[in-house]
Amino acid sequence: GDWDGGAKRKQVVLRTPESRERERLRSVKRRTEQTAEQREAERIRSIARRQLMTGDERKHQSTLRSERRNRVRGAYDEGTYDPSDSIGTLAALPAPLGATNSDPPTNDADAEADAEAEADATAYAKAEAKAKAKALRIQAKINANALAKVAARAVADAAAAAAATT
Repeated sequence: GDWDGGAKRKQVVLRTPESRERERLRSVKRRTEQTAEQREAERIRSIARRQLMTGDERKHQSTLRSERRNRVRGAYDEGTYDPSDSIGTLAALPAPLGATNSDPPTNDADAEADAEAEADATAYAKAEAKAKAKALRIQAKINANALAKVAARAVADAAAAAAATT
């Protein structure tokens, strides 16, 4: 099937009809709260974020995600799963009995990490734009110099030709 960096793999998590229903309602809510433009903008942003990552960063992110997933799965299997220990959107786990939070648990550390990643991506994009602009300026200078040389040579040739004909 289509491989989108492992997002499909979260389906492996234990899911009950209740958790599936919760997940469905959550995504319906999310969809209705976001306009198509917002969704598109978000999609583009996430693609841009992924493209700005080096292979190593991408690998690191995916390692972090799977570590977090495994930690939660392990806790779940041992019955020590604490819903306040977040795995972000990967928390497609049925909430323990009696828990009625419809949103995935969030963790300040994760939110912070996300914000940091966002800031890094922004800084990186800015730096990249700056570098590109600089490269373009240098290229323009080189082109201008080359043109000037060509023009000077043409003038010199014309002068030489004129001198030869007189």
